[in-house]
Amino acid sequence: MIDDELTKRSTEQTGPPVQQQEGAPQTTPVAGRDQRVWLRFAGLGIELATSTLLFAGIGYLVDWMLALPKSYATAAGTLVGFTIGMIRFIQQALKGTGNSVS
Repeated sequence: MIDDELTKRSTEQTGPPVQQQEGAPQTTPVAGRDQRVWLRFAGLGIELATSTLLFAGIGYLVDWMLALPKSYATAAGTLVGFTIGMIRFIQQALKGTGNSVS
């Protein structure tokens, strides 16, 4: 009896089960969105971090090779990497929502 009430409440809150077409990939809705969308944005976050760290590392190597007393190249590399990663992140996010950047 309690299970029936929980099932009824769950169905009322989430709606009827989603019908999958044959041959369509099996996905589980996450808060009304497809799980693949969340994985794509997680990948973009990793890409942002990677580009920032990569360019920061290149800047660090420049500082080390030139024996600079201050880390100007590291700072510049970090800013360049973050800027490139953020531009790519915004482009892909807008592409995912159907908007475009001119």
